[in-house]
Amino acid sequence: MVDNPITVVLVDDHEMITQGLGVLLNRLPGVKVVGTARNGRDGIKVVDTLKPSVVLLDIELPVLNGIEAAQQIHKKHPKIGIVMLSAHPGQDYVIRSLRAGAVGYVSKGPAFDELRFALRTVANGQMFLSPVVCTDVLKTYLQKGGPARTDLDSLTPQQQLVTQLLAEGATNKQVAGTLSISMKTAEKHRHDILERLNLSGIAALTLFAVRSGLVDPWNIRSKTPPRW
Repeated sequence: MVDNPITVVLVDDHEMITQGLGVLLNRLPGVKVVGTARNGRDGIKVVDTLKPSVVLLDIELPVLNGIEAAQQIHKKHPKIGIVMLSAHPGQDYVIRSLRAGAVGYVSKGPAFDELRFALRTVANGQMFLSPVVCTDVLKTYLQKGGPARTDLDSLTPQQQLVTQLLAEGATNKQVAGTLSISMKTAEKHRHDILERLNLSGIAALTLFAVRSGLVDPWNIRSKTPPRW
């Protein structure tokens, strides 16, 4: 147990999840949800302002995905515990999250008790991974001798951000504005990404982003998930 109250910022793009988790977390002794956000970029701003004990981050966030948000939060606030919330137990998501600075990874499937335990574990300066996550990661290490590289690994961090924004429906101009880069740079990123991934256009890129966990299908600007 920790002596000081555990302050929490919850970042998830689904309002029902933030409201529901907020109610449950606030019922825990010594825990208080001090802020929420609906996308990764706003989540960083809320954390900068409130400096909570722990941040609970969904992986598939619009505008700025959870893994990139975790990396930026960890860089500025290394003492804040970051716990990723995800429906994906696969080792690729886990390894990317841990590399970004997360110290907890909880699957959205299990009971609330697991999240409660993860919250207190991370607040005490320790690491927590869901049992289902540990099983998947260990199996991969035993079978392959380490985490497998994916096509996503071939993209630079900024190219991954551009990929997410394009898949969510942003234009080159909007990408340039969001990332504070020139239109020419945004256009070059788009060209280089499609070429590196050997994809024919934005429809194929969107499908790749969804399958790679960069984008939640319901965050795509049309609000209609791609068919596959």
